Amino acid sequence: SGPASSCDTIKSTWVAPSPPPPSPSPPPSPSPPPHNHCEGSSHRYWRLRLTEQKYAYNIKEIQFFSDIARYDDTQSTIAEPWSETTSLHVKANCINSAQYGGHGCDRAFDNNIDSWWSNWAAGSGNMSWIGMDFETSQKVSHVRFMNGRDLVSNQGHVIVIEFSDDKSTWTEWTGERIVTQPKEQSQTSTSRTNTWQEAISKCSAPNRNPSYTHYPKECVGGHNIVKFTGKTVEQCKEICSAMLNCVAFEFGVYYGGWGGYQPGDCQPQSSANRGDCDGSYHNLDLYVKY
Repeated sequence: SGPASSCDTIKSTWVAPSPPPPSPSPPPSPSPPPHNHCEGSSHRYWRLRLTEQKYAYNIKEIQFFSDIARYDDTQSTIAEPWSETTSLHVKANCINSAQYGGHGCDRAFDNNIDSWWSNWAAGSGNMSWIGMDFETSQKVSHVRFMNGRDLVSNQGHVIVIEFSDDKSTWTEWTGERIVTQPKEQSQTSTSRTNTWQEAISKCSAPNRNPSYTHYPKECVGGHNIVKFTGKTVEQCKEICSAMLNCVAFEFGVYYGGWGGYQPGDCQPQSSANRGDCDGSYHNLDLYVKY
């Protein structure tokens, strides 16, 4: 052995550079809001308005909320007097189109499920409405409603929810409409069965004016939602259009059949399947929403 000669080769180890780190994954797309809900806008005045003038109309209770924490999309929450402080309304600040005697609008905001506002003598007005002056702008995202009495005249009416900043120009919110349904007039505190009808604000307004295809002597078996009486076809269209779960409606027409339906019966349907239902026997026509 001896000193290294010029012929010796100096060995080295080559190491490949590390690959660049992978690009970060894009953030997941946000989930759609539940029930297509978006927070309501803020305005001073809010009201519920019947789309047609009705006399002797009654409302037992209305509740406004700024969020949807209490919303029940099955519409099965038993209506009870409200003892918490999270509702927005103050009965002294209620507003209405008119009232009958002592049945003022405060009775619809008094947390008493058994009293009611009545527009009985409001024949001088061209519409019936009831609401709240919040005095400052207030966000409303959820509305609870309790129909007044178990009368045909109180059922099957469309209610729109509107806001205003000057109590003169009113705009319908982008949320749901309410179709008034039968409720028991008097119940005891230990045997309540009346449930709230509820509506929430939406990110975009549902189709307010869908079209319908008419199928004479046709009907749907086993998908009835509720039956209203004494309606016109146009009124029944408005009712079905306001109900998000209504995809068709049956309408009573006299065909001489043995079925029990009468002219003017309006029955929204959760299905449009026309099989196995004889409209001529039941005295029904079918109108399918599209």
